Amino acid sequence: MSQTCHDTGGHDDELVEVLTEISRVSARMARDIKILAAHRQSKEGGQANVEDERDVTEH
Repeated sequence: MSQTCHDTGGHDDELVEVLTEISRVSARMARDIKILAAHRQSKEGGQANVEDERDVTEH
C-alpha cells in the first residue's frame, strides 16, 4: 500500500487537540443520551439496563 503525506502547515498538534476534544464530547453525549433513554424507559415501566460507562481521561 502506498501512503500519501500531506503538508499540514505545522498544525498537527492543533488538529490532534481538536479531534481529541470532538471525541470526548461525542462520548459524553452518547453516555448522556443512553442515561436519558434508560431514565425515560424506567418512567414508562420498562427495565433500565444501563452499564456504567468510563469517562474519557486526558493523557
